[in-house]
Amino acid sequence: VDQKWMDHIDAMDQLRNAIGMRSVGQKDPVVEYRIEGSEMFDEMNMLIQNDTVRLIMKANIEAGQRIERKNSVKKLQEGHGSAQLDSVAKRAQSGEDAKAHQQAGITQNQPVKRDSKKVGRNDPCPCGSGKKYKNCCGKDSND
Repeated sequence: VDQKWMDHIDAMDQLRNAIGMRSVGQKDPVVEYRIEGSEMFDEMNMLIQNDTVRLIMKANIEAGQRIERKNSVKKLQEGHGSAQLDSVAKRAQSGEDAKAHQQAGITQNQPVKRDSKKVGRNDPCPCGSGKKYKNCCGKDSND
């Protein structure tokens, strides 16, 4: 990829030097440079894609590596306790939700209750500054 990019940069430099002759043929050199430059860039991208596909097609994965990958995936699944999670899910579906959640260590989140009344944006700030809450302590709140 790096070599193809450097070749493209060199070709663009040569095009810039040669594009001046296009004005003799009554063509706008800027437009011609843009058109030919984009064609050269597309060609470079196509060459990079072809090389990438060629490398991928030549790559061989040995059968031993495939077996090792399957074994490692199985170990990961066993290590995360997927069997435990499956049994908990089955119990939860069968109506034993509370017991299943308790055994799995999952607690249901309870809503947070405020100790004091919610302060409105235009109410005086509870810190005692005398400013509105939105201009004092509530300035950075996203409520």
